[in-house]
Amino acid sequence: LLAAVIAVGCAGAGTDPVFFSVKLRTDFRPGTDFVQVTTELAAREGTPRPPTTLDAEPEMDFANGVMVLDRTRLAQGTYTMRVTLMDSSARSIAFVDRVASVTSTGEAVLTLERRSCDGVTCNAGDRCINGKCIDPACLEDFRSEECEPPRPPDGDSGAPHPDAGIEPCQGTATRACMNGACQGVQRCEGGTWSPCDAQTPTAESLNGQDDNCDGNIDEEHYTTLHQVAFSALGNGCTGPSSAWANCQAAADAFCRTKAPGHAFMIGGFGPVTYQGATATVACTAKAGGAQRIQTTVSALQSDPTEIRTRIGFQKAVDHCKGLGYPVSPGIVAWDGPTDNVWMLCMPAAYGTTEDMLDPEELRTRGCADFEKDTNTPVCTKAAHRYCLDQGYLAGAGPHFIWVYSPVTCFDGGS
Repeated sequence: LLAAVIAVGCAGAGTDPVFFSVKLRTDFRPGTDFVQVTTELAAREGTPRPPTTLDAEPEMDFANGVMVLDRTRLAQGTYTMRVTLMDSSARSIAFVDRVASVTSTGEAVLTLERRSCDGVTCNAGDRCINGKCIDPACLEDFRSEECEPPRPPDGDSGAPHPDAGIEPCQGTATRACMNGACQGVQRCEGGTWSPCDAQTPTAESLNGQDDNCDGNIDEEHYTTLHQVAFSALGNGCTGPSSAWANCQAAADAFCRTKAPGHAFMIGGFGPVTYQGATATVACTAKAGGAQRIQTTVSALQSDPTEIRTRIGFQKAVDHCKGLGYPVSPGIVAWDGPTDNVWMLCMPAAYGTTEDMLDPEELRTRGCADFEKDTNTPVCTKAAHRYCLDQGYLAGAGPHFIWVYSPVTCFDGGS
């Protein structure tokens, strides 16, 4: 809760009406912390004007200032005003009070900083709003005697000032600020606040950072596709005619060690499709909560032969579901001499598993190897094609073919 006098226009009041605007700067986040701004205005002795409301959209740049009252026609004089931030429940989360001496067309700039109510104890009936205890009567009427009076600072003559409306500072103070959705710091320099040093929001990329400052890391890149020559995969995977289990393990190793951005990945699966000597591999980012889980063949109630079949992969998918991860391509690597296997288990943000898919959906896309126990290149490709046709980025499966042919489809991320 702030209170001060703002001089708008030149000294010496006249009689002609003028146009008055109010710009608000705040580090509260539009669309998240607040969804509406209400501006109230009243002459010193007059009846308050009807409130002006502005819907706060996430893309609005309140860090640098948004006009909340635009060229309102007023008689010259002194006005009391309040600008309030409202949340989605129509509750006030913060407000700023000012007195404006309006003598000509001009603009007042108000700053409203986020403050915590942690550790603040209020009297019975009062409510902590943005770090201050507020009497309910003050919320009902911004001119109430229960409000902190918006009076001029000590020694202020009321004369206009070249920085009218811009909040001063002292010493080497710092404060949080926002550039769009990105948070930064302002520093007190020569008695005024420096520009906000927050980064400029950019498109999200796979780098372990929140590039667009929306609170999420690497979203839209939870699954990425990479084209690679079969000859570069290694592990005996030279093409679709190779032992397909070798190619699946090679795809996982490629994502962990060679793919662009592999430092931010936990593994991968595929090849999900191929063309000539080129394979397409799907890699899984860790930022969205995916896990690379090691278990044993015996823990999956399987055996060294079955574990490489579609039934073994289905058991791995079910194991992930039992751990609370509804999305999985199944087993991505195994250690022949030991009992160890590795699988990728992912939360729902990564995609979905269609457990009751009609096998005909895969047959029409080229999967004719229904008699095979293990996945084959043509059926893997058919599962991927099915997921593409549903609008997903990649597909894995089928995990088990009987009455149904379960397939897992993967998104880029939320």
